[in-house]
Amino acid sequence: MAHGYRLPVPRARAFTMGSVILIRAPLPGLGFDPVGSVPRRLLEHEDRHATQYAWCGGVLMPLVYGVAAGWSWLRTGDVASRNVFEQRAGLADGGYREQPLRAVWGRLGLDRDARAGVERRPTHPIF
Repeated sequence: MAHGYRLPVPRARAFTMGSVILIRAPLPGLGFDPVGSVPRRLLEHEDRHATQYAWCGGVLMPLVYGVAAGWSWLRTGDVASRNVFEQRAGLADGGYREQPLRAVWGRLGLDRDARAGVERRPTHPIF
């Protein structure tokens, strides 16, 4: 776990690179308790991303994550909502809310879940 991340991107409170969870919160001292400054659910969400990194062979993760984030943004205007990696890590645990599809996707009939009458529920498998 690394603390005190200051670059402007990504804007998240925490994110994962490989097996390292980077947290914006500064390191306050030797008795630092990460759960005290970062919610446990967020740490668990980031831990799931570390497992996803392993499943993707490490170096491929940023590329495939970027494609998934772009696909989500095209469909909803939000990089996390329909991003398979964020969904599988738990949207709510990561501080995200599922956003509805943009109107154009429904008109084109490209929302497979809506066509099938499937209610979307968050999933929490490791990948």
